[in-house]
Formats: sequence, C-alpha cells, structure tokens
Amino acid sequence: MSLPTTTPGRRPGDDFPDTVPEAPPPLPPLAMDHDLPLRKGALVDCPQCRAPMRHLSLPGHHAPATVDIDHCGPCGLVWFDARESVHLSPAAWIQLLRDLHRLRQADVPHAPSRACPLCAKALKEVRNLTRYGRFPVLECGGCGGH
Repeated sequence: MSLPTTTPGRRPGDDFPDTVPEAPPPLPPLAMDHDLPLRKGALVDCPQCRAPMRHLSLPGHHAPATVDIDHCGPCGLVWFDARESVHLSPAAWIQLLRDLHRLRQADVPHAPSRACPLCAKALKEVRNLTRYGRFPVLECGGCGGH
C-alpha cells in the first residue's frame, strides 16, 4: 500500500510557497480609554486590603511582549488595568491561576470602601457566573480596570 504523495486538495506539480507567511504584527501597547497615564513601574496599594501590591510580568500573546499586572500577596487580589487581561497569552492565564491557587492566603479583612488603585473612583463588586460558580470581581467604571 502506498501513501499519497500530495497534500489533499493539491495536485502533483502545484508549487508550494518558498517563504513562510509573515507573523502578525505585534499588539499595540496597552492604551487607556481615558486621559489617565499608564503606570510605569509605580507600585499601588491593593483596593481590597490596602497592602502594597507587586508587579507580575506574564507572557503576552506575541513574544517577547509581556503584560505587567498587579498582585496583592496578603489577600490574593489581582488587578488588571484596562484591557490588560485580554493581552495575556493562554499559557500566562494557566500560570497565573496555578500561582494564585498555590499562594492562597487565609481570608484578609476587606477595606470598608474600595477605590480604584489607578483613578481612585469607587469600585463596584460584581459576581461573574462561571462553570465553577460565581466569581467575585471588582470593576472600575472610571478607567475600566478590574
């Protein structure tokens, strides 16, 4: 039994391109929908427990791009500035979720009022329905952070 010598849909003699198609252009830098500047390296306090958050650099969709997000060690909150979450690669999401599960802390008391770490507007708590149950998210109506 012999195997076909052509790719399905191609006829013998069809030319294959000598070059590989160009990679898609890199994603544009993260931009805000408002006039607030992006934070570059500035650490902010957690809107939930007021502890200082640290930066996590995670892989973006297009290497070598990375996305810097903020993480609070004491309460486990992760803060995404506007549209940062959509720039994370699937591998980055898996890494982030594994690390969050591994680093889970005991419940930390929440601040009585919660404000956006970027624009200081009041945060709204919503509960997104997932296949694992309701997932609490803090959203900022001012700058789009969550």
